[in-house]
Amino acid sequence: SIMASIEPRFSEKEAYQEFLNEHNSLSVELIQFEEKKAAEEFYKKAKASKKFWDEQKNLTPDKFKRPGYVSLEFLMDIWKFPKDAVYEMLKMKNGQFYGPSPIYKGYAVFQILETREADEKEFAKVKDRYFDKVKKSKQYGGYKEWFEKFKQEAKIKVYKQEGG
Repeated sequence: SIMASIEPRFSEKEAYQEFLNEHNSLSVELIQFEEKKAAEEFYKKAKASKKFWDEQKNLTPDKFKRPGYVSLEFLMDIWKFPKDAVYEMLKMKNGQFYGPSPIYKGYAVFQILETREADEKEFAKVKDRYFDKVKKSKQYGGYKEWFEKFKQEAKIKVYKQEGG
């Protein structure tokens, strides 16, 4: 098959990064804003006064969200948290504020609720699984590239049926 013929190059570092993305966990509460400026103003007030966050949450509880105690990969894939942001949050203490940062929709300010760093010793036990995961992901990317090139070279035309 075409997929099997794609032999991607990757390193142990990439497999290890994938392991870290899945095994580091983070729980945050966030408030979302459309404008970065509004998020920056909120962040300044939250950092200046611990009570500000709770007061705002009491006033507008529907604006605050908790994605759950989940892997960094989940936050990056589903919520579109930037990679550098999740890794910075992972190093913070519970109760600290982070932000503003872009997410899937607008900008968010975060309060750190809980963090758990991956146990690096575990990687040795599951290394093969992560090598396989990175390989499959790169093969899929290579297949998509091949398919796009194939479509361009084939010059496929789609004709609409008259009176359909």
